[in-house]
Amino acid sequence: MVKHLISRAGELFSGNGRYAPLTLQNAGRTGAPMEVITLINMGTPVVGDPNGYVESQDLTLGGVFSVNTTAAAAIAAAALAGVADYPRNVVAAWTTTATVTVTGTDAYGETIVESSAAATSLTGKKAFKTVTDVSSDTNITGLTVGHGDVLGIPYALAGEYGVISFYADAVEEKLASVFVPQVTTAATATTGDVRGTVNPDTTLDGTVQLYLRMSVAGTDSREGLAGVTQYGG
Repeated sequence: MVKHLISRAGELFSGNGRYAPLTLQNAGRTGAPMEVITLINMGTPVVGDPNGYVESQDLTLGGVFSVNTTAAAAIAAAALAGVADYPRNVVAAWTTTATVTVTGTDAYGETIVESSAAATSLTGKKAFKTVTDVSSDTNITGLTVGHGDVLGIPYALAGEYGVISFYADAVEEKLASVFVPQVTTAATATTGDVRGTVNPDTTLDGTVQLYLRMSVAGTDSREGLAGVTQYGG
């Protein structure tokens, strides 16, 4: 497929229609501003696996796992070997109140770090493509780490108003699915995803095809296109 760049302009206008107040408002441009709409094939994600990254193990403050002595070994021994089929949130559970921190990479290979509250579980808000490390601020037991059904969006979603349509196979489920727009403040270990996420209403099973059609509002900047910089620790 041959790809071409239409324009590097921050805003494009179409048409030769003139109405003085609008032309003035649009800095002398005729017609109307064009909106960038893109169709994203999100594939056929599998159902969430709550212990796909780390099966039940103890973890010490020093980072030593009870069965596999390192996080890398523990992750490699689990079902997913640290790699999700599609960028998605991390879920974890353990005993003893602690802050657990997960490190990995996002869809574009950028380091991403997310931490729980002082609790016994984590339902993550960031979309991880890989998980490379898990740590705790105290000794914990029965730790499981896996992924949920919240999927990352590859372009920055400024607001739910930017979602044009969302299909699971031939079923439109934009209104039934849960969209969370991008975080626009500086990312931290506890903020949401820098581009935004969707939790599909449909039950993921590895066969349902997902398509998202959305507006990309900020194509004139890195932040507008792909969100603020990931928090990498």
